Amino acid sequence: MHRLLILSIKILFIITLSAIPIKRSLAKDFSIAKRVTINSKILDEKRSIIISLPEEYGNSDVDYPVLYLLDGGANLKHVVGSAELLTNTGSIPPMIIVGVESANRTKDMTISRDETQSPESGEAKSFMKFIEEELFPYIDNKYRTHSYRVLEGHSFGGLFSAYAMIKKPSLFNAYIIISPALWWNQREIFSHVQSYARSSSSLEHNLYFAIGEQDGMGMRKELESFVKLLQESNLANNRLKYEEFKGEGHMSATLLSNYYGLKFIFSDIQYPRSKWDNFSSDEFRKHELDIKNKYGKVVKQSGETYADLGFHLLENKNYDGATTVFQSYVKHYSEHAQGFSWLANALEMSGKTREAIEAYKKAYDIAHKSKVGDGNAQDYLKKISLLENPIVVDDSQLQSYVGIYKSPQFSFQIIKEESRLKGKMDGRPDFYLYPESSSLFYLKVAEAKFEFVTNSEGKTEAINFYANGKVFEVNKVD
Repeated sequence: MHRLLILSIKILFIITLSAIPIKRSLAKDFSIAKRVTINSKILDEKRSIIISLPEEYGNSDVDYPVLYLLDGGANLKHVVGSAELLTNTGSIPPMIIVGVESANRTKDMTISRDETQSPESGEAKSFMKFIEEELFPYIDNKYRTHSYRVLEGHSFGGLFSAYAMIKKPSLFNAYIIISPALWWNQREIFSHVQSYARSSSSLEHNLYFAIGEQDGMGMRKELESFVKLLQESNLANNRLKYEEFKGEGHMSATLLSNYYGLKFIFSDIQYPRSKWDNFSSDEFRKHELDIKNKYGKVVKQSGETYADLGFHLLENKNYDGATTVFQSYVKHYSEHAQGFSWLANALEMSGKTREAIEAYKKAYDIAHKSKVGDGNAQDYLKKISLLENPIVVDDSQLQSYVGIYKSPQFSFQIIKEESRLKGKMDGRPDFYLYPESSSLFYLKVAEAKFEFVTNSEGKTEAINFYANGKVFEVNKVD
C-alpha cells in the first residue's frame, strides 16, 4: 500500500490523540501535599515528612508504590508535577510520594565522618535505620502502600542513595541517583561497591544515574567511574541507565533527571516492540497481569502504546489481536470515545458485528455528551447504521469498478472477490472496500475513501481517493 495511505492511519492517530481531553479535576485548592512530624527515637529528634497522595487515592481501595524523595522540601513540587503527567499518560503507575527533609543534610546523608568537611558528618547509617525502622512502618500503617519502593536523591542525597543501594539493597526496588557527591572522603563509596561485589553476584534493581553536563568534571568523572565499576563488577543488570543532560548544571539537572528517571524505572510497563510482529493475545494479557502484580492494580500502559500496537495489528490483519489490545485500552481509558471506535473497528474486522455495534454505541454516548469535542458522534451513528443495515451493491455495478487506476501519487488495482471489492497496491497488504453508497466505499483499517466516478454513459473513468483530508483524482487506465 502506498505510504500516503498508511500515513493516513498515523495522522488520524496523532490528530485523535490531540483531540482527546486530558483528565482533569477541578479542585477547590491546589494543595499537593501535607506535612507531618515523626518523633524519631533513632535520631533523637523530630523529623518533618511531606506526603503527596495520587489524585484518585481517596476514591480507591488499591495499594500504591512509594517514591521516597530526599530533600523533599526542595524537590517535591517538580517531582509531583512530573509524576502527575507521567501517570496520566500511562508512563508510570500512580504513586505515593514521601518527601524526606533534613535540617542537616551533611549529617544525614554522608557515609563517614570527615572533619575537614563537617564535624557532624557521617550519620548515614543512622539515617538509613530511621528510614527502615521508623519511616517505612509509619507510611505503611497510615497509607495503602504497595511493596514497590523507589529512592531518589540528589547531590548528598545521591551519595546516600548509592550507599543504601550497596549496604541494604532490599530496602528499595529502584534508585534514581542524580549528580551524587561520590567524591566524599576520597571516593570512599567505591570501596563499598568493591566489598559488596566480593560477596554478592548481582544487584537486581532498576538503577538510573543522571547528571548535567555543566556539572563539575569531578562530579561527572566520579559518576562515570562509579557506573563503570558497577558494570565491571557484574553488579549492573540490564536495567541500568546513565544520562548526561546538555545545558544543565548541578542544580538544574534535577527536573529532567527525575522525569526521565521515572520513565526509565517503569519503562517495562509498556509491551515490548520486539514482540509486536509475533503478537500473542495470551502473552499480552500475561504482561498486563505481570505489571499489575509488580506495580499495583491501577497501573496501565500508555495510550500511545495501546493505540500504536492496535493499529500495527490491524495493518497486519491480526484483527483478534487488535481487539485484545483495544479492549485493554478502553478498560484503562474508558472516558475516551475514540478508543471504543477503535475497538469497534477491530471487532467489525473480526466479523463480530453485534459487539462492534455495542462498542460504537458506547463511543457515541461519550462523544454525544462530551463538551470538549471528544470523538465524532454523527460518524459513530453512521457506522452503526451501516452495520445494522448494510448497503448492497449489485454485482454488475461492482464489476464496472474493476480495473487499474493510476496517478502521479497512486496506483491501485481494484478486483472483485465474490460480492465485494478488494484493492491492491505494490508492496502493501490487500484491503477490502466497504460500501457507504453505491459509488462511495470506505476502508476499515484507515480513514480513507474511494469514490468511483462515472461518465455520462455510465462507464467508470476515475477514482476520487480521500485521504489525509485531501482528494486525489486517480484515473482508470484500462
